[in-house]
Amino acid sequence: MKHIKQIFIVLLCMIIVSGCQTSKQKATNTDNEENVITLDKDTINCKTDGVVITGTTATITKAGNYTITGTLDNGQVIVDTTDDAKVTLILVNANIHSETSSAIYIKNAETTTITLKENSENHLSDASTYSSLDESGEPDATLFAKDDLVINGTGLLSIQANYKDGIVGKDDVIIEDATIKIQANDDGIQGKDSLGLKNANLAIEAVNDAIKSTNDTDAKKGTIEIHGGSYQLQTSGNDESSHKAIKAYTSLTISEGTFTIDATDDALHAQNVTIDGGQ
Repeated sequence: MKHIKQIFIVLLCMIIVSGCQTSKQKATNTDNEENVITLDKDTINCKTDGVVITGTTATITKAGNYTITGTLDNGQVIVDTTDDAKVTLILVNANIHSETSSAIYIKNAETTTITLKENSENHLSDASTYSSLDESGEPDATLFAKDDLVINGTGLLSIQANYKDGIVGKDDVIIEDATIKIQANDDGIQGKDSLGLKNANLAIEAVNDAIKSTNDTDAKKGTIEIHGGSYQLQTSGNDESSHKAIKAYTSLTISEGTFTIDATDDALHAQNVTIDGGQ
């Protein structure tokens, strides 16, 4: 009988532990479901403690996945986490306009991924002047990232950059599969350390350079790699500034892709250019 009781106690403990694990898993799922940032013209709603809402600014302070949906008439989404944090922003018909700064400002993180939800149409825009700049004059793009930036997904992202650049990443920028349309008062897309494009669909109208990588302090940086995709690039400036379609400080590599270029300066510009395919 004593042996039977011991077996019963062990089984009971296993059931209790199993029940705790199930409850914990449910709690985790619930937390993930609550990581939704809902924009409603002049208000922002979010249940998770990983987002701090101040007026019409939502600041993400913890690693994780966050879905952003709705329309924000004048506000901003900021990512400001720890140096090792990985953040994913899933845009689902998100429309963000800022009168004072970048619509999305990635201030600190290891890597931020922006995923364009399938069949979604997303729009970012800014004003012609910024009132919130740091000592180095940043941010200076409608979508601005101080750290690594990845944009993927099969939805659409359109950007109206009235101030300066459309997309700027101060480190590495990777765009894969995404469809992005940009009208920029300065440059279209800049990945300072590197810019990687894989099966992207880009339509850019820029006053200055359409896409560029500018790091001139490291021979392994300042590179652009293009692997497939479709690229309609137009530059319209007529002064002494650079108005190139594709500009890499160090090297430019193109492997497949379809290109339609109308530039007032060079179509392709780099110290080393390698073309393995494309048309």
